[in-house]
Amino acid sequence: MNKLYNLESQYECSKTKEVFSYLIVFMMLGNVYLFPLFTSLDLGEILLIIFIPYFLIHIKKITLNRRFSLIYLFLGYSLFITLAMVVFLNGNVSNVFSRMVRDLFYYFIVFFLGYHLFDLRTFKKAVVLFCVVLSAFIILQVIVYMVWGYLIPGFVLNMKLNDGDFTGYQLYSHYLEYARIAGYLKPNGFLCEPAHCAQCFFVSILILLFGPVKEKNDLKLALFISVGMILTMSTSAMLYLAFAWGVWSFKESKRNFLKIITIVIIVSILGYLGLKNGKLDNLVSVINRFTQTLEGAHITNSSQLRMLRGFQIFFALPLICQFFGIGFGNYSAAMSLISSNVNISMLNNEYMNTVSYILVSSGFVGFLILSLFFINLYKNGSSFKRIMVLALLLISLGSSIYSSPICVWLMLLILYPGKTDWCKQW
Repeated sequence: MNKLYNLESQYECSKTKEVFSYLIVFMMLGNVYLFPLFTSLDLGEILLIIFIPYFLIHIKKITLNRRFSLIYLFLGYSLFITLAMVVFLNGNVSNVFSRMVRDLFYYFIVFFLGYHLFDLRTFKKAVVLFCVVLSAFIILQVIVYMVWGYLIPGFVLNMKLNDGDFTGYQLYSHYLEYARIAGYLKPNGFLCEPAHCAQCFFVSILILLFGPVKEKNDLKLALFISVGMILTMSTSAMLYLAFAWGVWSFKESKRNFLKIITIVIIVSILGYLGLKNGKLDNLVSVINRFTQTLEGAHITNSSQLRMLRGFQIFFALPLICQFFGIGFGNYSAAMSLISSNVNISMLNNEYMNTVSYILVSSGFVGFLILSLFFINLYKNGSSFKRIMVLALLLISLGSSIYSSPICVWLMLLILYPGKTDWCKQW
């Protein structure tokens, strides 16, 4: 009788893990659409919230992992400095409260639900399936556009999207106009931006190449996803590909040199064709733009804005704000503190990468706490965990992913890479 009960319990655990993993992956697609009744949330977040009671029922034991003590400290500090600064700056309380609740929700997913429910094998299956379908759709978009000049829409055209408050039709028109002016298509698949596709592809390729759960067709799937990644024509995609396949080549160099050379040649040819056709291969121009930016010239390129603008804002703040931060969600109220001697593009817009966003919001104190947490993870982690920490840093330097689905993906893989059967622990 007890044996039968244990089998039923493990079956329920397995189903709960599957539901959690597929919902976490679906968050990326659901993130595209705002929830009509409450536009502060997207459909992926709403769906996960609906399932929280189901998850809590199947979590038999509530625990706080001592390994996360630095994260608890960072959360406590972030809440304190945010509330203190909203009073000092006379900021918008409702906006700050909304931001705090959203951030706490994402921390709850990663550090509580993830600790109890995450299973790498199930998650890998879901992520790879998602990215294979996404890659196939991007390839189809490119072929149809090249042959017939028609861009297959990747999202519902009459819905409001989670991207600049655009409707699907407005964003669709934007991509068509960009293709007409630039002379090439930057396909977005069924996500809002090509860069978002590149981030998903990057995570899935790293799991396939370096993950502890190995399957026979992992290498072929990684190559297929790489083709879709190249076709996004995203500069970040090329950087992610270089990192993933470069590390893999170094790691495998002693095992099968001929296979490595073959794959490197294939990826290099595909990358070269993508760069050439996308007219993104003018590296001298890119270097010049970054040099001009560092010298104080006006920023005009979106990649430059994401990578450098946040650091400009940080160093333009008063010294005490650089040390303690301005709090999360207080950006608009803190604009008066920014030195008028510094020329910063899009000053009214909170548009910066994740690293500089944490610096600006929590200051050097919060940044140091968070850095110590990840340094500890890197030092004491497996090779897969170390690669994922570096991947998180790489994406964070070029994009804003704080409290986002892709950040959840990466954090779960960093924190629980070997957690495959939590049912047996009870």
